[in-house]
Amino acid sequence: MIYQVRLFRGLRALGAMLHQLEQAETVYGLKNRVLLLFLSSLLIFAVSGWFGLGAHEISAEINNLSNSQFEWEKFLFWIGRLIAGLLFAAIYLYLMSLWFDIWTESSFKSLLVVQAFAFLPILIEKILHILFLVLLGLDWYSTPFSLGAIAQSAHAPAWIIYFLGCASLFKIWSMYIQFIGLRKLAGMSRGAALLLTLSIHLIFWAITATLAFFELKPFF
Repeated sequence: MIYQVRLFRGLRALGAMLHQLEQAETVYGLKNRVLLLFLSSLLIFAVSGWFGLGAHEISAEINNLSNSQFEWEKFLFWIGRLIAGLLFAAIYLYLMSLWFDIWTESSFKSLLVVQAFAFLPILIEKILHILFLVLLGLDWYSTPFSLGAIAQSAHAPAWIIYFLGCASLFKIWSMYIQFIGLRKLAGMSRGAALLLTLSIHLIFWAITATLAFFELKPFF
């Protein structure tokens, strides 16, 4: 019940913000909010790098490297995770906003505010990915709040497992915020807003599944 109340308050706050955006061209405090989201993403990826999540390639070479070389490889991996954290935020905040800006007549700043709200569930999901992997040894595509676990139990091909692993409750939460934002700001029909929102996520999920299939680190 408490979580339902919090969710309702969050959606009401989102609706109020979108209503204000319809009436005003200037978005106050946007830079600070975006900076905070970038820092949050950076911190989450830094923590994952600190725990060595995704560093199995380096660990496999431990017997072939000296201590100094191994520590250097670990440091470079951690720096790479920091860069990935910044790219992750930039893609979700700016690239998605640009996608919506291309297909609508809404201002880029207004769409960026919507993305700032939609990015929060994604960050929460990233935190849970770390916890599930550290505590239970579950990869991101095997968590119970995604369809990847169902695909694994059905012995689906690897690419399908990775693709469906991207389809999670948190992604749906994020897409719902984007859907409402497009409806409010651009005055789009339900079908058009759903198609525009779903299309960009399907593209990202396909890229993520392909990167994971070839054992490259996925972003999305």
